[in-house]
Amino acid sequence: MTLKVRLLGREADLALLMRVLPAGDTQVARDERGYYLTAAAVDRRREGSQFHEAAAEVLASVNGIGWLNDMEFEAIELTGTYDEGGRRHVVVSAETIRLTTRAGIVVMGGDVVGSEPPAPPGPPQAAAAARNPAIAEALAILGRTKLLGWVELYKVWEIVKDGRDPVALGWMTNAEARAFGLAANHPGISGQAARHARMDGTPNKSSVMGLLEGQALIRRLVLAWIASESN
Repeated sequence: MTLKVRLLGREADLALLMRVLPAGDTQVARDERGYYLTAAAVDRRREGSQFHEAAAEVLASVNGIGWLNDMEFEAIELTGTYDEGGRRHVVVSAETIRLTTRAGIVVMGGDVVGSEPPAPPGPPQAAAAARNPAIAEALAILGRTKLLGWVELYKVWEIVKDGRDPVALGWMTNAEARAFGLAANHPGISGQAARHARMDGTPNKSSVMGLLEGQALIRRLVLAWIASESN
């Protein structure tokens, strides 16, 4: 029986996930109790794995998908409540208590105005994450923080280029790769937000990449990677 994983978050973010993941093995939907996630990976979890652990793993990728589709997306969280037919499971933990105390019950808003796109982007993105653990790892990093800094972006960059050359594949230029590396690493460009506190040399600031540009670049690379895996 399908397990409904109850979700907690901003209305706009929950509605976004419902729009981009309306179908497939991983879906976000809404009923009279609020928003919920269903996933084949939760229902068919490996032997010995707890359903709430499997749900947390799936939600990590789903949050990354949310960010890929809207860079202002803020991560959704688990309520600790799971519905299975007529049964309700509640997983009580310190994290669940914190979330319940802070946010309470999600208030359902009105329906989103406008028609859904004919081919929502979420299902192939979720399918790619389910097939490829490296994509799932990258998505989890992208979706787990409200502010993606150079440290997180560089980790995703390392995952993307592990075993592939984004420049040779036409996903970015050499100039973009160099500008990203300097901005992410050099305190002379990014100050205390940089990955390093000290680096030799004085960087050329004629082609400085800002954080928003870095986020957009990593988003483009991950989308290109997913598209290549989906073809």
